[in-house]
Amino acid sequence: MENNLKTLPWAPRKKQVYKMYSQLSENQVRREMHIIIRTNRKIPKDKPLKDHHLYHSEFKELIDLLGMPKGYKSWD
Repeated sequence: MENNLKTLPWAPRKKQVYKMYSQLSENQVRREMHIIIRTNRKIPKDKPLKDHHLYHSEFKELIDLLGMPKGYKSWD
């Protein structure tokens, strides 16, 4: 089973993250991503999020919050 695991992408697109966390609702994943992005990039709540990628540090924070996606292994 260990050999079948994929390595996590370094800075994934949001759509990739939704697929990785398919066991969770897209709204739940989106909400957590937006909180992390707005906090790290200091984007006001009244401004739209136009970026389609997560920075590596933001993705690590999301994994800490939601857990390792099924079928993936860490970068370490």
